[in-house]
Amino acid sequence: MEDAALSYAKRGWHIFPLHSAHEGKCSCSNTDCDNIGKHPRTPNGLLNATTDTAQIKSWWDEWPNANIGIRTGQISGIFVVDLDIKKADGIGNWAMLQDTNSPLDTLIATTGGGGQHWVFKLPPDVSIQNGVGKFSPGIDVRGENGYIVAAPSIHEFGTKYEWYHRTAPTLPPDWLVALCQQKSSKSVNKDSFDPWVSDALSNGAEDGKRNATAIRLAGYFRAKSIPRDIILELLQPYAEKCDPPFGMPELMEVVDSAQRYQIQISEAKVEREPEIEERSGILYYKWADIGLTAEVDQLHRNKQGVHCELTLHANHSEPSRIVHGPVNYNMVSTTGRTSLVKYLKERWELDWMQVLEDLSRLGVAYLRSGNPIIDLREYSQRPTSLCALEPLILEDQPVIFFGEGGLGKSLLALASMLSLHYNIPVLPGTLPQLGHSGIYIDFEDQPYEQGERSHKMLAPFSVPDIARHYLRCDGPLHEQAQNIKRHINDNGITFAVIDSAAYACGGEGAEKSESAIAYFRALRFLNIPTITVAHNTKDSKSHMPFGSVFWHNSARATWEVVKQQDTGQNKISVGMFNQKANGSSLHKPLAFDVSFDSQSITFANTDIQHVPEFAAQTSKSDQLWGIMEGGQTFTIKEAAAITGIMERTVQTTLSRNTGRFVRVGTNMGAVKWGRKDNHHQA
Repeated sequence: MEDAALSYAKRGWHIFPLHSAHEGKCSCSNTDCDNIGKHPRTPNGLLNATTDTAQIKSWWDEWPNANIGIRTGQISGIFVVDLDIKKADGIGNWAMLQDTNSPLDTLIATTGGGGQHWVFKLPPDVSIQNGVGKFSPGIDVRGENGYIVAAPSIHEFGTKYEWYHRTAPTLPPDWLVALCQQKSSKSVNKDSFDPWVSDALSNGAEDGKRNATAIRLAGYFRAKSIPRDIILELLQPYAEKCDPPFGMPELMEVVDSAQRYQIQISEAKVEREPEIEERSGILYYKWADIGLTAEVDQLHRNKQGVHCELTLHANHSEPSRIVHGPVNYNMVSTTGRTSLVKYLKERWELDWMQVLEDLSRLGVAYLRSGNPIIDLREYSQRPTSLCALEPLILEDQPVIFFGEGGLGKSLLALASMLSLHYNIPVLPGTLPQLGHSGIYIDFEDQPYEQGERSHKMLAPFSVPDIARHYLRCDGPLHEQAQNIKRHINDNGITFAVIDSAAYACGGEGAEKSESAIAYFRALRFLNIPTITVAHNTKDSKSHMPFGSVFWHNSARATWEVVKQQDTGQNKISVGMFNQKANGSSLHKPLAFDVSFDSQSITFANTDIQHVPEFAAQTSKSDQLWGIMEGGQTFTIKEAAAITGIMERTVQTTLSRNTGRFVRVGTNMGAVKWGRKDNHHQA
């Protein structure tokens, strides 16, 4: 702790000691303490904060296990955005703000309780005050006369505060400064809302009504000319109160759908405007005043007209009853419409001609509208909410895990799904976003295989008793996408593993571009983040998934999986190498030790350089960095012998990477090298 406190002081950050936490108890000895390990040890608290080395050493000599407090504000030149996940989805709301404004890149820490601290440089002429939920639920600000708990402090849960994204604090953009300095969030006169709107925002909606209510709310706000970003903010309490809650990508899709439906209604010029909802590719047009819902499935245009599979529901009673259908209906056939009207009048007395004319206009408008034109100014930067499971799973794009058979790809994919599903680090070091529910879509094995694995992976954790979704599939994915989409919507699923690519193409044709294109079109239709498990190419040097080049090109990110296992051991080491990352730099390789016994499957982080088979696949600079761990030094000849890298290459690598390596002395006349952060240059 002392070393960390001193390093912060060298940055100019004012430090003071906090009480420590041990086995859920605070060192203050107050059995009713409600701020365990977070309140000051010194009498004047943050007013005692200092950069004086002697004082800091004195404090930690007296309290070696004291947690570290960093005072914020102009005195340290920083302010902090504190994201809470206990009372609200602060991380999700923060991501939404960045999606709406611009992405941010600065120093980030993970708190012991699962939240985050985003540390920004405070401009000299700017004053930012403390605030709780200042501009969105779950987002607090630490400014003047505030402080944060800093790594490697221990949380009451026994977990450490850790630096998650190591970089220098950056200056905040104008939009963030404006939000931090405003007295309240964006003002909308909520008193003017209709009663049903206020009720929905306060209480949410149960499963089965959540999407329809969300679309109705979004349409209501659109009609009041409220901007998209404010609509998303207004809908956030509703999203959190729903059962199951909305994730941010799903909520954004609802808001955008409401805009499309308004355009369609305007173009259709209907006599009576219905509520519109789209689920799993099925359109539902509901006329509440006459108690009718038209279910329109398989809507398409061909040479004979505009056809659909139509089912009409009467909503006068619970449950609703089917008046007619499913029936094939040609929306642009006058003869077909007249015939259907005649039949329906015998079942229920309504102005069926007007109903079917309105429905036909809406169906044609839907096909004509397609996706709306968007303003690219709103898409000038990619969202920072890029990862559902940092760094492996992207929030809205397909990812591929690939490698040879029997390497643990499916195991890693399942562990990733469980991490998201339960918001726990089954894969240590990964950071799951809140609000996800996963499904394992299996084209190879049976449910017992993944059921037993998931049970063993979760054995070390205390998790809620909720369904772990699994779907056994046969045949190409694109032929089953409609059915899978319905399962996704019906169960509130927001993430999927698809195992494996070859079988999801029907067991053949993975090398054909048409198969890959059809597969990724199906993924786009599912519209949730996915991991696809795949094999690698015959040419292992290509570092690409097996099949057409479109598998590599169409994926947003790919991770190559490599395994090392000693004969007879119940443990494997798995390395993951990021071979593609659109829109960002490649992530550093990851490595896990996976242990198996009769009761559990556990994952532990390991250094990629500690496994020779993995180290050989990293850069020359990283391999040399790895052997110099712990302050070790080597001559060029020694380093070459250990790593297997040619001496000339070792010399060139060390000489070029002066930011990492430094000469630290000689041995029998030969220059020795070490890590720069462990040695002062000789």
